[in-house]
Amino acid sequence: MGAIRHVGIYVKHIQEMARFYTEVFSLRTAVHQHEGGDYIAALFNEKGAQLEVYKLAFGDGSLLEL
Repeated sequence: MGAIRHVGIYVKHIQEMARFYTEVFSLRTAVHQHEGGDYIAALFNEKGAQLEVYKLAFGDGSLLEL
């Protein structure tokens, strides 16, 4: 195995957690977006499901996805 590209965790208060990781661990926001559609609906088995996603970058390019 070469490296881990990213790790994702589910959080309840996404903006607060994004702020925590950027302030405490000096991560930078690489992506902040809203996701939906058929794939997300199937993933959560809920029609019309919507997600807010942050991808926070470490210095080596690996990501923490919230």
